[in-house]
Amino acid sequence: MDPTDHRGPHGSQRDRRLTVGHRTARHTRLNQADTGTRALEEKAEEQYRALAELRRTMDALAMSTHERAEGTDRRIAALGREFESTVNRLTGNQEIIAGVKAFLRLLRTPDAGDGALAP
Repeated sequence: MDPTDHRGPHGSQRDRRLTVGHRTARHTRLNQADTGTRALEEKAEEQYRALAELRRTMDALAMSTHERAEGTDRRIAALGREFESTVNRLTGNQEIIAGVKAFLRLLRTPDAGDGALAP
């Protein structure tokens, strides 16, 4: 024992235990941090997969919506042509015929640049 050492007869053992205890605590904290990091990485990867699936679903939905809109536009245009043909065959009451023809022209006017109903 060193005469200048004021830690007492068991001081160095206590210091070694504290040092070992600090190392163990630090090791435990590092393990917990690693575990937490892995869990966060797994969650992030799961979120990326979910986002990719949502994007695929959105793309499919957009495609379906576009196809349905085009089909609807074609059916409306066909109905308009059929209606106009029927009106053109009418011979009586010219005011009603003129009003219906004006209505048909409105149907055929593109809305805000959307030319879907134009002949």
